[in-house]
Amino acid sequence: MLRSFPIKFVMKPSENVISSHKDVLTAIALPFIAMLRVQLLGVILLTNVCLLKADYLLQYQVEHYFNIPHTRSGGFCCDLDCSNECENRFLFCLRPVGFNRSSEECPLGNYSTGVIANDSVVFAAGEDLDVGVPNPLVFNGAGAWPGQVEMYVRVDDDDDDGTSDLVTRFYIEISATAGLEFTSTQEYGENSVGLLGASYRVSCTEDFYSPDCSVFCRARDDAQGHYTCDSQGNRVCLDGFENLDSNCTCTPAEGCSAAGGFCNVSGECICHEGFTGENCDINVAEGGRGSSKVVAG
Repeated sequence: MLRSFPIKFVMKPSENVISSHKDVLTAIALPFIAMLRVQLLGVILLTNVCLLKADYLLQYQVEHYFNIPHTRSGGFCCDLDCSNECENRFLFCLRPVGFNRSSEECPLGNYSTGVIANDSVVFAAGEDLDVGVPNPLVFNGAGAWPGQVEMYVRVDDDDDDGTSDLVTRFYIEISATAGLEFTSTQEYGENSVGLLGASYRVSCTEDFYSPDCSVFCRARDDAQGHYTCDSQGNRVCLDGFENLDSNCTCTPAEGCSAAGGFCNVSGECICHEGFTGENCDINVAEGGRGSSKVVAG
C-alpha cells in the first residue's frame, strides 16, 4: 500500500534572523573557546614542567650466589637430605630505605626469575639471568636520586610437586652518588643463609647532572642560546658567545646601536631594517637591511 507523507515547507530565514542566530551562537561558543584555551595552556605548561623533571638510572649487576650447605630458612635441607642442592629462583625488589620488611611490595620496581641457579653459581656479565631479566638489572627512577635505596632479594627453592620453600632473604642497602663507577657489595642472607655478590651504579638520564641528577642542562645552538654542558651540568658558552646569565648570547661591536643593530656572534653590528651606518645608528625612512660591520676586538 502506498504511504503518504506530509509536505513540509521550509522558509528561508531573513538576514536579521541569521544575524541574530550568529550572535547567539557566538555568545554560547566564546566561553567554551576560552575554556579550551585555558586547558590547552595548562597542557603546554604541564608538558614543560615534565620536561624538567629529573630522572636517574640504577643498574644492579648480579655476580654470584653461594649456599654451600644446601639449607633453607629454619635450618632445614632444601631436599630430603642436604647433599642435594636447592633449585633457586629469585625476586629482586627495589624499594625505599626503611620500607616495611614484612611486605613483598616493590614500589621502585622488581624482577622475578624462574629456576636459574643451584647453590654455587657465578653469573656472566651481560647475559640475561632469565627471559626478560637482564643482567645488570635496570631500574628507571622518576625524580632526583634519593641517595639510598634498599634491594630486597628473596630466594625460593622449587620442589618437584610444584610447591616452593623460602631459602633466604637479603636486605641490601644501596648508597651511592651518580657516576660512572660500579660499587661492589657482598651480603649474607637472613641467619647467614646464602651469600650474594653484586655491584651497582647510579647514572643520570640525558640532560640531567649532579650527584643526585637534579641539575638540568640541555646543550643548544639556536635563538634560545649558544652553549654546551660540562660534566656537572654547568653551561659553557660556545666560541663567539658570552653573557652566561642570558644563555650565552652575543655582544655587539662597541658602539653598535642598541635600537638599530644586533649580532649573530660577538663583535658584529648588523643593522635592522630601516637603519644604516657603521654603528647602525642612522634611521632612514626607507631602505633595505644594512650590511654586517664586524669590528675586530
